[in-house]
Amino acid sequence: MELGRAENYYLDARRYDAENDDYSADIPFYVERAKQTGGPVLEIGCGTGRVTLPIAREGIEIVGLDVAPSMLARLREKAAKEKLDIELIEADCRAFALDRQFALIICPFSAIQHLYDRASLEAFLDCVRIHLAPRAPLIFDVFNPNVEILARRAAETMTIFSFTEENSGEEVFVEETTDYDDAAQISHVTWYLTGGGSDAIRVEEIDLRCFYPQELDMLLHYNRFEIIEKLGTFTGEPFSSGLGRQIVVCRPV
Repeated sequence: MELGRAENYYLDARRYDAENDDYSADIPFYVERAKQTGGPVLEIGCGTGRVTLPIAREGIEIVGLDVAPSMLARLREKAAKEKLDIELIEADCRAFALDRQFALIICPFSAIQHLYDRASLEAFLDCVRIHLAPRAPLIFDVFNPNVEILARRAAETMTIFSFTEENSGEEVFVEETTDYDDAAQISHVTWYLTGGGSDAIRVEEIDLRCFYPQELDMLLHYNRFEIIEKLGTFTGEPFSSGLGRQIVVCRPV
């Protein structure tokens, strides 16, 4: 996984958890798909285990792969507390070899949006192909690019959410600016954090590659993956205009 400006964002796993603690809309979806296959499951971009742990709690074998050691360390702590046996692997999703195959590979929470060019996405799909059992699916989700957000001026700030900091127990407020590179299709996102018992303004940066719906379909097609389902919500609504996510279930052909 090519992190770029996002590298520092993933250094503080505890803050990452605090910022993303409220997001759980995708968990029942991925858990149910894992239960349907029975495992084993490979999760690429497993992070601190937001999806990994609920799947493991169902008694399904899941292997977690991530490029950020801080995130894996946090997940390892959580798994140990729950006495869950989860194999964790530190590796780049474009170049890993596990010498085994899986009944399902998942890549939740827009993780592939850290693959900024065609070569990176194709290397990722090549690795996935090698590690999928025959007829087994790859499931991932990415944002459906929102033109209004991407068209905002780079200096325009927007308050997007708040969270409770683990150490201080105080509320932190997050403002966002977006600087969209329309040639590279990369959204350069900057967060400004205030509060949490500190007067300082803290800055977090992350880059996200935007995949437009028809472009994504073609990239999969020309890399010899067929789309089995394409959803727009984790409750099963088919993808259509105006929906914020592209949830793709596909497999090699």
